[in-house]
Amino acid sequence: MTQTTFLFEGSELRNLSLSAPKGEQGASGGQTLTLHFAVACVLQETAPGQAAEEAYMQPLALVLEGAQLDGEVRDGIGALAEGVLRVGDERLSRLPLPWTQDAPFSLSLRFRNGTPWTLRARRGHCTPGPDARLLTSYAC
Repeated sequence: MTQTTFLFEGSELRNLSLSAPKGEQGASGGQTLTLHFAVACVLQETAPGQAAEEAYMQPLALVLEGAQLDGEVRDGIGALAEGVLRVGDERLSRLPLPWTQDAPFSLSLRFRNGTPWTLRARRGHCTPGPDARLLTSYAC
């Protein structure tokens, strides 16, 4: 069975979208924030016991429900230098795909341009869509 793991470092954020879930219509803390990655760095394990290979997935979206963002949106688009997701005492710099989190968490991102973001959410998920594809190189 193939296992794919999403790495924050090296991934490139294309844009983000913000929406209020039906029935909440902008209620405090009721926003859904979706981070749309132009390209996501991933590790692809093709066989048990073999080293995982680095690859790139596009597109990929990370959905944060009940989200709040601290940071300047306009300064935070582009390549990530690092990212850490915290759930309680657990710190993750990579996420298994598909990923689902039903408990509150925080996500700290730092872009290569130095811009920091801190996001908090009640729950989240990241599942490659039917149009997601893997690339072994992202060179032009």
